[in-house]
Parts: sequence; structure tokens; C-alpha cells
Amino acid sequence: MPSLKNRFQWVDIPALGFVCVLVFSLALLGADAVGSSLLISSLTLSLFIVSVLLIPSMSFKPWVFVYLTAWTALVAVHYLTGRTVDAEQEYLMLLTGGCCFWVGRYSALTRRRRARVFRILSIFSLIFGIYSIDPYSVLAHAKLYHKDRLTGTFLSANTMATFSGMLFLFATFRFLKRLQSEADAGIGSALMRAAVKSPVSVSAAVTLSACILLTGSRAGTFCVVLALAVLFLAFAVLLRSDPRSKALSSPMAMCVGFVCLVGAGSALWLLWGGGLEDRLESMDDDFQGRSAMLAASWRAGVLEPYLGHGLDGLRYAKLIVSTPSTNEDIISQNAAHNLFAQWFVQAGWPGLVGLFTVIVGAVWRCLRSQSSILTIGFQLSILTLVLVHGLFDYALEIPSVFLLLSFLVGLSVSPRANIRRDQ
Repeated sequence: MPSLKNRFQWVDIPALGFVCVLVFSLALLGADAVGSSLLISSLTLSLFIVSVLLIPSMSFKPWVFVYLTAWTALVAVHYLTGRTVDAEQEYLMLLTGGCCFWVGRYSALTRRRRARVFRILSIFSLIFGIYSIDPYSVLAHAKLYHKDRLTGTFLSANTMATFSGMLFLFATFRFLKRLQSEADAGIGSALMRAAVKSPVSVSAAVTLSACILLTGSRAGTFCVVLALAVLFLAFAVLLRSDPRSKALSSPMAMCVGFVCLVGAGSALWLLWGGGLEDRLESMDDDFQGRSAMLAASWRAGVLEPYLGHGLDGLRYAKLIVSTPSTNEDIISQNAAHNLFAQWFVQAGWPGLVGLFTVIVGAVWRCLRSQSSILTIGFQLSILTLVLVHGLFDYALEIPSVFLLLSFLVGLSVSPRANIRRDQ
């Protein structure tokens, strides 16, 4: 029987509810459709309101009202200028993301609660990876898009790469935390003990890494590797600063760890990297269409630089700047394939400045926090993955991806000084 401190309690209901809503959104193909997005937002907001009313520690802090004020101003201005028509779900999803961040932050306020939520996410990551490993169907149905690539529960393989990448980084983070706790042993013994004591995280990391390769996403795979490097860099800094970790921070241990990492990556590539290799050979064929769409997005944004065309306004704004030579490439795409260009089209310069402010604020808050170096590295790795991949794709426009990112950032942003015992 698990001890009382490890059992799930009523204060874990917000996090459990979030995971349930996230699973439901995945069953709706990422909740990208209008009705699905509105349903997920309604469920999340209802859960959040009930939780705030029943749990005193979920009450708002003063700085939250800055976000609410900015969101209200955006909605009010776009509504008064007719820009919210047929795009209400997009504005509501922005508010929903803020709620998911707050649930994640609340879940990290106590060590025991955060440990329980970590276990939930680890199990979810493994189950998601195992269920999604079939590259020939989506939710047991024939696929309409990316038929030769793994899409998991999404329509796009690139979206699957971002979502799986975040869960992969989380599973790796969990394993590194366990490895650091075994730092008093030698490199071989520490690796063995950590693997034995965290079988769910290890299994999830291996399964999700296979999923990432099977997506055939060129930018997605590159960004996951880049984010993984950020996480390992933070782990190396942690080992060098921890006197208990001399055995793991020695040059020989670092070399052994690097060889093991390269060996595991090579094995995964040989097993599941064939589709990605084929995609790398066809990179030039896709570049023309995406570059034309990106240029059209910036031109459309210049037409409304102060207010933008409204959230989800790219679908008609692109038609204004279409030319006979680019019409085919523009009509066939529904996204700018660049997060910053998309926001410029939708909300103009104020929206773009607001986006940069949120990013800088998240990084600043992360670096300023008193969390462990590894936790800071995990948050920076998540942001690296999503933002760098956002330069080439639109995964953050999918509600499931956006909500998971918001929750993970909230879960890792709370400073250690604020962590207390369960009440």
C-alpha cells in the first residue's frame, strides 16, 4: 500500500482534470476544429473556475491581472472592429492556456503534489507513446494526410513531433533527476540504478523517441535534439556544482555518457530513421511553397500593422496578397508555418510585441527562480523546442500542443522558496 503522502488527494483534482481534458482533446484530433476547440475551452474553464472557488491556494496573484487585462483589451478591440467574427474559439483558447499555466503552477506549490503530478504525466507519456506508434492510422481510422508518416492522434506529423518532443523531454528530465540522486555511485551503477528505479520514464523516453523519428519531421527532429542538448547542458552544470556528483562529473563519466547517448541515438535511427532520411532528400521541394506562404503572410500583416486581421484571420488575409505565380502555394496552406509571422498577421505589431513579452517574461522568470538547475534546464528545453520549431511550423496553433506547453511551463516555473508542505 502506498504511504499517505504518495496517495492522490482532493487537492490534485485540478491536475487530474487537466490530464483528462488533454486526453479528450487528443481524441478530437488535437481539438483544432471550431466545435472541438470550444468544447475543450469550456471544459477547462469550468474545471478552473470550480477549482479556484474551492481551493484557496489557487487564488490569483496581482500579476495575473496584467495577462487578463491584455487579453480583455485584445478581445475588446478586435470585437469592436469586427475581427472576432467566426474566430471566437481562438480568443477563448488564449484564456484557456492561461488557466492551464495556473493549474500547472498550483500543482508545483508543494513537493508532494508535484511528485504526484509528475507520476501522472509519466504514465500518460508512456501510454500516449505506445498508442501512437502505429504510422498507418489515426485513432484507428484511415488517414487523410501524411499517410506514410506517423501522426499519432493528430492530422499533421509535424504537430505530432512537437507534442511527442515535449513529452520526451519530460521523460528524459525525470530520468536525469533520478540519475542525479544516484550520483554517489559510479557511472555504470548510477545508470543501472536510475533505469531500474524509473522504468516508466525510461520506457516513455524510448517509445517517444521512436515516435519522433517515425513522424519524419525534419525541423521537429532537429528541434528535439537541440532542446535535448539544452537539457543535458543543464544536467552537466548541475553535476559540476554538486559535490556529491564527482563520480558522474568526471571526464571519463562524461565520455561514457556521451558514447551511450550517441549509441542509443544511432540505434534508434537505424531502426526508425528511414522515413526521416527520405524526407531530408526532398527538402528543396517543400521550401518553395513554405517560403511563398511566409512572404505572403508578412505582406498581409503589413496591410493591417496596428490591429492585425484578427485571430484566425490568415485564412482570408492571404487571399488579398495572392498573385498568379504564388496562388497555388498560398491556397494549399492554412498557416504561415512561422509563429511570429502568424501573430503579426493576426494581431499586428501590438500582438507581436506581446508575444515577445510573454516569451521574455517566461525565460526571465525561469532564470530568476530558485528551482534546481535541472528544472530550469527542462523549462528552457521545452521553450527551445516549441519556439525554434515555431519558426518552421504551426504546432502551437493546435490546442492540445498549446495547453500542454502552458501546463508544463507552469509546472516548472514555481520557485523553490514557495514550495511548501501539503495542506
